[in-house]
Amino acid sequence: MADRASITPQDVREALDYDAATGVFTWKWRDGHPTQWNRHWPGREAGRVFRPGRYRHYRSIRLNGITFYAHRLAWAHHYGEWPAAGLQIDHINGNGLDNRIDNLRLATPGQNGANRGAQSNNSTGLKGVGFHKASGKYRAFLTLNGRSKHLGLYETPELAHEAYKAAAREAFGDFASTEETA
Repeated sequence: MADRASITPQDVREALDYDAATGVFTWKWRDGHPTQWNRHWPGREAGRVFRPGRYRHYRSIRLNGITFYAHRLAWAHHYGEWPAAGLQIDHINGNGLDNRIDNLRLATPGQNGANRGAQSNNSTGLKGVGFHKASGKYRAFLTLNGRSKHLGLYETPELAHEAYKAAAREAFGDFASTEETA
């Protein structure tokens, strides 16, 4: 079995067809036969839905015994190179199954995290807002470089969320997720 580094973007292009407009991968035929990579039915959609976390879903595809996320394969197939070391591929709309090339962009881990919605255990349902028991008010906060930054206490969760959104846009620009839930 090969290791991950031995699979090149050219190998991805030889094994799979990629529709950049829909984000769908299908297995290729070569000279009327399946490619060396494909033990499945050529022309059939490649991969399966993978759930690394309770609410996150991604499509994964196996090439030569190695599992890859489809968004990484889409990047390699479209641009002819793997993302640079230390960079991740961010789904702009937050949907891990939407692998259209227009929905993918390179991001640092911090930028990728900034584009995530509210966590499932967030009692307010608003990203960057929590209830502050001692004051009976709502606390706005922003996580930046792994540290929580206090933005103030507010009478309503909506006011706290407005403070969060303003700080997030300033700190993260286009990567700021201001949606209420994930």
